[in-house]
Amino acid sequence: MTAIEKSSSEIVCLVDDDPAVLKSVSRLLASDGFSVRTFNQPEDFLVYIQAHRVPVAIINVWMPAMNGLEVQSRLRKISPSTRVIIFTGKEDALVRSAALKAVPATIPPPAAAQSSTGHQLSWRLQFQTCARERLGT
Repeated sequence: MTAIEKSSSEIVCLVDDDPAVLKSVSRLLASDGFSVRTFNQPEDFLVYIQAHRVPVAIINVWMPAMNGLEVQSRLRKISPSTRVIIFTGKEDALVRSAALKAVPATIPPPAAAQSSTGHQLSWRLQFQTCARERLGT
């Protein structure tokens, strides 16, 4: 767990097992003014959320210990007011359907983001816009 925090009102928790994703997405969000706390273990995030108010959580679907939909389900019981953004690096219609039923804000995989700078920017802006909408700012 690492933190880049400024204000508790705009804390975004990021949950992913990939250290490179945690580093890049947390830097992206921090560059837009968000306070970011990262977790590479879903269980650590669920412990943290029991003691801290978190307005927004960004959770990867594909993690080995516990998938993101399970994390979201447990989170809803612990902190129903936390808004959730689910993201994935793999396209899977069944997972997308389940995620959209559980969480209305789902970021698709960045497959197109690898093809051009314009697509990379578009994918980055999706994260920022979705996080702002979830925070209500």
